[in-house]
Amino acid sequence: MSAAERRPALFLLLYSELLVYEGGRTTWLAYFLPRIAQRERFREIHVIHMDPGGGDDALPRRIERPPGASPQRFHAAPLRLHGSERAPQRFASFTRAALRVLRREARAGDLLVAVGAHGELPATLLGPALQRLRRRRIKVVTWLREASLGQVRARRGRLVYSALNALNGLQLLGSQLVIANGSDTAAHVSQRFPWVAGRLVTIPNGVDMARFAGLPPLDLSARPLRLGFCGRLIEVKGFFDFVALARSLSDVPVELFAWGPSSERTPAFEEVRRAPPPRLTLRPPLQPDQVPAALGSCGLVFLLSRSLQGEGAGGVSHSTLEALAAGRVVVAWDSPHHRQVYGDGAGVLVREGDVGALERVVRRCVAEPAYARELAERARRGAALASDYSCERHVERFLEAIEPLLS
Repeated sequence: MSAAERRPALFLLLYSELLVYEGGRTTWLAYFLPRIAQRERFREIHVIHMDPGGGDDALPRRIERPPGASPQRFHAAPLRLHGSERAPQRFASFTRAALRVLRREARAGDLLVAVGAHGELPATLLGPALQRLRRRRIKVVTWLREASLGQVRARRGRLVYSALNALNGLQLLGSQLVIANGSDTAAHVSQRFPWVAGRLVTIPNGVDMARFAGLPPLDLSARPLRLGFCGRLIEVKGFFDFVALARSLSDVPVELFAWGPSSERTPAFEEVRRAPPPRLTLRPPLQPDQVPAALGSCGLVFLLSRSLQGEGAGGVSHSTLEALAAGRVVVAWDSPHHRQVYGDGAGVLVREGDVGALERVVRRCVAEPAYARELAERARRGAALASDYSCERHVERFLEAIEPLLS
């Protein structure tokens, strides 16, 4: 057996259809997969996911294997995330499909990484399935992109919430390594499951710095000053706070732009869609290659996702890092998931929910040149920090974390 054949294989398990514009997981996989393949640490890389259906909007059809990289294979479970099956049935079907792939392809010493949110983990490797993998000496890693079950309790009640929390605890108990996407996620998991602390590491998302090279310099003297919001146009992401900000700035020379989809067609959203405030323009969701130019066109970028108030943690989002890399002034709620990136003066943090504080930042930026210069300095400080969140550093952190399992 050659040295290459003796390397372990990497299996990535994602409860996702991997559509190009689906969100954080596909953004992550698009930069993680080619870079980890180029390192040639694994003999093969397998991605187990849900069936994306037809069309060219599926990420597996767009990822190209770099020359000389480890072979990559995608295995689509024959079910759809938004199909007719109920969630527990999809969980069970996905687990069975994943186990079939592992029985056929995996061998002792291989590495399985289950990637997902806290509430999705029962869809992966619980109970007898996990024990079978351990008996075959397959190393199991859980990578938590976020840790939140608060919405489950609100929608489905305390009993379901308690059951899912217990099942997630079993998942973590059976994992040899747990990766958290952000210090807030790590703190939340450690508080809920103290026994996991000894095998818990933090690896924040990455951002492709090359995509943001060549953006025009920040100009806060431009009038009208452009203010940007990127993300889902829903309450929990702070969209209606941005709308309220637009209404409060009717007498200020600014333009506000909100890019994103709305997954919640509420009466409040329909009202804004029909009659947005005069200075607010709603735009379609950005394609990944459009993000740098959109952020670069703004002077101030607003990150207004609400914190989970003790019910979980969202980690370091890609939008947080993209705003950092763009070198724009970031104005964000003072919450744990923003503080870990912008807490050292790289942005402007204001009390969560205080739209008046957002308004005061904008008015001062427009009216006070000295304050605008201070904000520009904060943006430069943030851009200098962005290199620590590069995609290359992200992959290095992952390889450093798993090396003790593979040696």
